[in-house]
Amino acid sequence: MSASKLLSIISILLLASCIDRINFDINLPYDLPIAIDGHITNLPGPYQVSITRSFDTQSSEYLRTSVSAKHINLMDELGNNEELIEVAAGLYETSATGMQGRIGGVYKIRIELFDGRIYESLPDTLLPPGSID
Repeated sequence: MSASKLLSIISILLLASCIDRINFDINLPYDLPIAIDGHITNLPGPYQVSITRSFDTQSSEYLRTSVSAKHINLMDELGNNEELIEVAAGLYETSATGMQGRIGGVYKIRIELFDGRIYESLPDTLLPPGSID
């Protein structure tokens, strides 16, 4: 067998070989980014906000953990302000008789964690629903 044929066969075998994932435990710090999920509508509340730590989407384990906050406030452009109450670990609710969203209202949320970090959303306008043709 000539050297060029042997080199070609070895090259094909190397290029067509399987690739196995190697996972390294890099001991990520507990301080993973947080994810905040919530919404407001023009229907009566209560409205909910959940706070969790992000997790590795490539992991075989579901490591989503709840995060408690010192304060969570829902505010509008008229100066109304309501503090949400923790009803479960990382899950916060407005009062059933508290703020109610209104079409055209501008809302934002401010979250203060126990470690002093503060997150504040950009103001967002509650738009009217679209039409279905």
